[in-house]
This record gives sequence, C-alpha cells and structure tokens, in this order.
Amino acid sequence: MTAVDDAALLGHARTALAARLDAPTLRRSPASLAAITHRGAVIAASAHGEPRRDGAPTTPGTIFRIASMSKSFLAATALSLRDEGLLDLHAPAAE
Repeated sequence: MTAVDDAALLGHARTALAARLDAPTLRRSPASLAAITHRGAVIAASAHGEPRRDGAPTTPGTIFRIASMSKSFLAATALSLRDEGLLDLHAPAAE
C-alpha cells in the first residue's frame, strides 16, 4: 500500500469503527471498546461508556475484568489445535 492508500484506509477504519460503536445495540451496554489493527499496529480505537463505579469514562486504555471468559478462549484454542491435527480431544489427559 502507498501512503495515500494507508491514509484512506485509516480514515475509512475510523469512520467504520465510530459508526459501529454508535449502533443502538452497543449503546445499551455499560461500556464498549474496539480497535482495528493493520500491519501489527492499532490504526483506530474507540470507546464509550462508564464501566467503573467511580464513573470514570471508558478509554482505549481501560482494563476490563474478563471473569469467566478465559474458558471460551481455552476452548477456541483447543479446537484450533484439534483442527490442525495437534490435539486429540479423545486422548487421555496424561498423553
């Protein structure tokens, strides 16, 4: 991509991200944070809401508790390894 293409991509990414975060379904949530990356760098980030009890606004640097979501990440990783033939879900755990 050229610098002009990169600038156009950045503008489009920011517009698309802002439009998505303004969607009514996300506005009903206490807080939302989203980012778009390109070539390993964050090119657009946006946040809304007040997830903290002290009323501090959500920013791209806000840290969220993920509670029980780590189970979903583990399951997705295990299924990816299975799909690559690197994990047998029916093998004993000792193997």
